Amino acid sequence: MTRLTPEMTDRLAMFRERALVAGVPVDEVERWAGLARPAVVLAPTGDEPEAGWFGDERRPGPGPDGTYSAIRERRPDENHLIATVDLSAIPTGATGLPLPADGHLLLFATPELGDEDGFGSADYLPPGTGLGDRAREYSDYTNDEIPLSSGIGTHADLEAGLREIDPLRPQSVVTLPDHEPTYYAATFTDPLAARFENTGRLRQAWHDTRWPGGWPGPHLQLGGWASARGQEFGDPVRYAAAHADPVRYAAAVEAFFKNRARDELDTDGWVLLAQWIGYLNQMSLYWTIPAADLEDLRFDRVQVIQHWTP
Repeated sequence: MTRLTPEMTDRLAMFRERALVAGVPVDEVERWAGLARPAVVLAPTGDEPEAGWFGDERRPGPGPDGTYSAIRERRPDENHLIATVDLSAIPTGATGLPLPADGHLLLFATPELGDEDGFGSADYLPPGTGLGDRAREYSDYTNDEIPLSSGIGTHADLEAGLREIDPLRPQSVVTLPDHEPTYYAATFTDPLAARFENTGRLRQAWHDTRWPGGWPGPHLQLGGWASARGQEFGDPVRYAAAHADPVRYAAAVEAFFKNRARDELDTDGWVLLAQWIGYLNQMSLYWTIPAADLEDLRFDRVQVIQHWTP
C-alpha cells in the first residue's frame, strides 16, 4: 500500500491495541493489519482544497475548446449524478487505484425503491472537458420513490439534499476489512474465515477505531475496503464479481442449496471504485469495477451495488 502517514500509523496502532485486549493472538492481529489498504474519504470537513461535490451538474462553463461535455447523453436514462470528483485534487497514489492524475470522475446511481435493473454507472471526463450546465429535468424520472431520512422522496428532494453537502475535501485514510460474512450462498461466504480464527473480534476492533476523530458524516470513499457491516452480501466487491459472471454464479448457488462442492468466487480482479454512505436513510451504494478496466478507463462493466434495509 501507499506510504503510511502518521495518522494512518496511529490508527493501525489503535486497532492493534483493541484487538489484543479482545484476546486475539498477536500474530493474527499482525496478519490482519497486513491487509490494510489506502483510501481517500471525501467529506465537507478539513482544510484541504475542494476535490468534488455531491449533486447533479452545477458547475457551468465550457471547456477550453468552447464545448460542453455530453453528460446528459452519456448517463443511463434513470441515473442521477450523485457525485463529481476532481481527480487533480486527489493525492497521487492515495486511493490505491489506477486513477488518472486529472480529469473528473462521475458517479451515477438510481437509488429508487423496487428498481432491480442496474443501480448505477460511472464515467470519466478527460481534463479540459467542460462540465457544462446540462442537468436534466427531474420530471424525466419515472420513479420518485427514494428512501430519504425523512421518508419517501423524489429526485428533486434527493438533489436538494445532496447540494447541502458541499464542498467535498479529501482525507487520506487507511482501511481494513469492515464487512461481515454472509452465508446465504457460496459466492457470499467469507474467505477470510479460512485464514483467521478471530474474524469477528478483528472486524469489531477495526470498527471501533476506524473513526477516532468521529463519524465524518455523509461522504464518499475512493478505493480501500468497503464498509458493509450488517448487509447481507458480505464484501460488495466479491458480490459484484460474482454477479458479473451469471453462469458461474448460478452454478455456485445451485451447488450451495444441494449441499454439493461449491465454487468459491473471489474478487477476480475487481476493486472498490467508490462508496457512498451517510445521506439516504439505511442505504449504501458501492461502485465496483475490474481494476484492468479502470486502468484502461473503460467503465462499461461497472457494477453498482445498492443496499437498503427497510
